[in-house]
Parts: sequence; C-alpha cells; structure tokens
Amino acid sequence: RPRRRHHDQVLVQQPAPALTTVELLHEDLVVVSPPGAEGHVPGRPMRIADLEGRPLVMFRHGYDLRELTVAACRTEGFEPSFTVEGGEMDAVLGFVRAGLGVAVVPSMVATRAGRDLRVTALAPPGLRRTIGLAHRSDVAPPRAARELMRVLLRTLPGGAARDREA
Repeated sequence: RPRRRHHDQVLVQQPAPALTTVELLHEDLVVVSPPGAEGHVPGRPMRIADLEGRPLVMFRHGYDLRELTVAACRTEGFEPSFTVEGGEMDAVLGFVRAGLGVAVVPSMVATRAGRDLRVTALAPPGLRRTIGLAHRSDVAPPRAARELMRVLLRTLPGGAARDREA
C-alpha cells in the first residue's frame, strides 16, 4: 500500500479502498504438471474438480494464486491436498518439475516455463486474475507515473486496454 511520499504507484492484484486502480492485465490461470503425470488426457482442458485428490504444490499464505485456487476447490466441494507449501513462483515450478505435484499458475508464466512442464488449460469458466496499477486516491500521480500507466495500457499483450476496446 502506498504511503505518503514513498510510492507514486504500485502494481496490485486486488483493488484497495484507499487506492485508485487501473486494470492493466487480465490473465488466465492454467495447471502445470510434469510431462509424465497421470490422471489427465493431454490436450483436453482440466476442470477444477479434476484437482481433487491430486497433490498440489502451493504458494505461500497471502499469495493471490493460493487464495484463488483454494477458493475454487472449495466451491467445487473439496479441500485441496498440498504436498509442498510456501514457495514463490520459481520454487513452485521447480517442485512441479521434480514430480512433487501440480500447480495452478498464470498462463504467462507457464508459457515461459520451458518444455519440461505440461501446461493444461482450465475448462470454462476457468480462473483469472487481474493485475492493476494503483495510486493513492487523495493524490494525483506525477507526470512520470501517468506516462508509465499510458505506456503499459498501450503495450501489454492481452491487457485491460484491449479488453475495453472489444
């Protein structure tokens, strides 16, 4: 959260009441697994319910991907089973590569994770997260911060700016 005179803008995943937020990017989440993982047909989307009973590699508490995944599993009527908890993105991908389980990650991360992971889309409605740029509501952002926002909105692939034009 920005504090007086410390931050002009911050990237956020959830809107906060004291902040003005501009959505930058809507990102689909996918399941990554080791190439030889059993229990799913390659090329076919996976349902959240298909994660029941599968070992999950999970992010630390407070990480938005953890909250989204756990909430989706609970909506389907089950508690996810974690084999490893507490990692950041690189650690989670490493644990999946080592065969410790599967993980739900942003598609942008999965496509750059390498060929040693199988990437499976989630069946509709799937899971998405939104990344935004925020600044304090009671202070106008400086010119440089406004320019950063303009450039990001114009250039981010699949960004919120494109969604608004559609």
